Amino acid sequence: MIGLASCLWAYCGIDTPSHLSEEVDNPSRNIPIVIGATIILGVITAIGWNIGLMYVIKDVQGLIASGAPIMEVYNQALGSKTATTIWSVYYILVIYNVTLNLLVFSSRILWSFARDGGVPYSSYVSRLRWSNPVLATAIMLFLQIIIGILYFASKTAYSSFINLTLFAFNITVVLPQTVLLFTGRDSLPKRAFSLGRYGSIANALATIFMPFFDVVLAFPVARPVTGSSMNYLVVILQSV
Repeated sequence: MIGLASCLWAYCGIDTPSHLSEEVDNPSRNIPIVIGATIILGVITAIGWNIGLMYVIKDVQGLIASGAPIMEVYNQALGSKTATTIWSVYYILVIYNVTLNLLVFSSRILWSFARDGGVPYSSYVSRLRWSNPVLATAIMLFLQIIIGILYFASKTAYSSFINLTLFAFNITVVLPQTVLLFTGRDSLPKRAFSLGRYGSIANALATIFMPFFDVVLAFPVARPVTGSSMNYLVVILQSV
């Protein structure tokens, strides 16, 4: 279950289009289409990619012992360090693109909070320059750099921050769905897409499983627990 919960980070950006709704034409229709298409394409490509990886693995023990499993898989499949390096560079480019997307949507979140007076110095943070929230973007870039540097200082602290992100994301997902589950979906405004009676099933499943995964995220990854292997999610959560 710990391994399954750790994969939830892949869903952290699934709501990204919703944070750009003010910059999209007809967002009530187009944003759900984008989110749905992202899920469908992600499932299709992930299944094909993982099946391919399973077929090319030759040495499972070598894979487990490797510090970079994905590179070891490519090395076993391609039999060439040059080809493995090329694919590794490709991964760096993909991650770079993902990081830019995360920076864009996180800056929009900060800017929208500042516009509504929800953060300190809102009048400055909410200012637009060249029709973009430049200061909000710069602040989020700085925070992302700090968290990235934290990885080199303490992998334990870095992992705890990542777990905190997943924990908070799950909470933001489950709260509105729980409210809908107990108050009824008839209270929702008219919308372009609706799950109908199946919506209540989705709300119930989210209400049940999300809190469960949040508890799992607080577990240490191994026993016995030491200072370096401790999961400090609860400590950081209480501090925040």
